[in-house]
Amino acid sequence: MKGVVLPALFYALTVFAVGFVLGTIRVLIVVPWIGETAALFAEIPIMIAVSFLVAKWVLSRWPVTPELKPRLAMGLVAFIVLMMCEAAISLTFFGNSFTDHLAHYLKPQAWPGLAGQLLFAAIPALILGVRPN
Repeated sequence: MKGVVLPALFYALTVFAVGFVLGTIRVLIVVPWIGETAALFAEIPIMIAVSFLVAKWVLSRWPVTPELKPRLAMGLVAFIVLMMCEAAISLTFFGNSFTDHLAHYLKPQAWPGLAGQLLFAAIPALILGVRPN
């Protein structure tokens, strides 16, 4: 577990930073143009591609064993970090309570984004062939 924390942090924080920028563009520019649902469905494949590229880059530089358990552990740690970052943004910038933030994930319109986040968590395990240089 110890060897997956740093790569997981780098993976999660890098993808979160890209998602923060894309999410801002989505909310301010794309949503008024095509609507919330269409904008979300347009953003998800981009974020999955970003997640794949970042995971591949991270795994080519950090010695996370190319076996299922360590890669799943990396994905789990990254998912937890990502969700903590999302909660921090929700509470800090949008004034939501933690309960309100969690309740958002129970709404059907949040499920595609959550599915994308779960896929983000699985990506390190899905690319087992990537080894450190």
